[in-house]
Amino acid sequence: MKPLLSSDMPSAASNSRRTRRLILVAVCAALVIAYFGLEMLLENRLSVVNQSGQTVKFIEITVCGRTTRFENLPQGETASEKFVADRDDSFLVRGELADGRVIQARAGYVTNGLFGEKRTFTILPDGQIQIR
Repeated sequence: MKPLLSSDMPSAASNSRRTRRLILVAVCAALVIAYFGLEMLLENRLSVVNQSGQTVKFIEITVCGRTTRFENLPQGETASEKFVADRDDSFLVRGELADGRVIQARAGYVTNGLFGEKRTFTILPDGQIQIR
């Protein structure tokens, strides 16, 4: 067995560099996680839940001059997308069920400067829309 020499042991300086690198990596990882977590908390998101009993051929939701469109949304499924609220506005909802029934509503409200807004549009069996 070879005797352990002091030259075989890591120096205090190399331990210090290794510790600083590990701290730097940990801080960077924490910043990345915080950034994406904060982004998810602050993003505005709309969701459409199909509880109509049939497929939604299409549904368009317009707010602040931007339209989000989902097509062929099966019964029981949910679709979701980010939206921007850069001015005060309401949601204009327009769509069609598989049986040809028209879905149409103007409801809800967003205000410029709000973040983290989550709106859920549930399509009911009679084609009506419930907004939460």
